[in-house]
Parts: sequence; structure tokens; C-alpha cells
Amino acid sequence: MSLFSMNIPAYAALPRFDLPTGSVVFSGFTEAAYSILFVNPGRVRVAPAFEIGALDPALQRVVKDLGEGGLDCERLHGYDFTHLIENSLTGSVPPCLALQTTQRSWRLWRVVR
Repeated sequence: MSLFSMNIPAYAALPRFDLPTGSVVFSGFTEAAYSILFVNPGRVRVAPAFEIGALDPALQRVVKDLGEGGLDCERLHGYDFTHLIENSLTGSVPPCLALQTTQRSWRLWRVVR
């Protein structure tokens, strides 16, 4: 095994949620941003894109909070996300999320307005 491939997750460990056409998915800055596009080619949009520094600063804060296990619903509601995919939330479920399904450590949430 190459040292370069040691941090690349196994394909089987990646989230493969089948999402409705037109979904706008927030995934934090994780491998889910890549795998969801492959599972739902041409049907969904994913944020953040692959250049986190180009994001709106408020959305950068949502990415940071999610990576640290939290989520501010007010910040998330400033955008048109329909779903959130993550494996990092801790504590109580934020009121703006409704769990749809899970795959291994990943959770697919519907964003509730």
C-alpha cells in the first residue's frame, strides 16, 4: 500500500444516498461531497464546492461548526439546502433537521424549514 493512499477512504465506506432530482445538499467539507455527485450524476447540487476558501464566510462558519460537531439552524436556513449529509454531529438533534436514513457512520437529514 502506498503512503499516498493511506488517507483515502475505502469506496465501501463512502456514503451512497440516492437523492431526489433537484436536491441541494450540504455536506460539510468531507468525502461525501465527492461520492454524492457520483451516486447522483447530474441530479443534485452539493455545497461546499471543492474550494472552501471561495465560500461565503457565513457558510464557511457552518462548515467549521459541523466539523466540530455542531450546527446553527439559523445560519443553515440562510441557504436553499434540502438535505444535509454528515458523520460528525454530536449532542441533541438540531430542530432544523429530520433524519431520513443512515449508512454506516453517515446520516442523511432532510432540512426542515
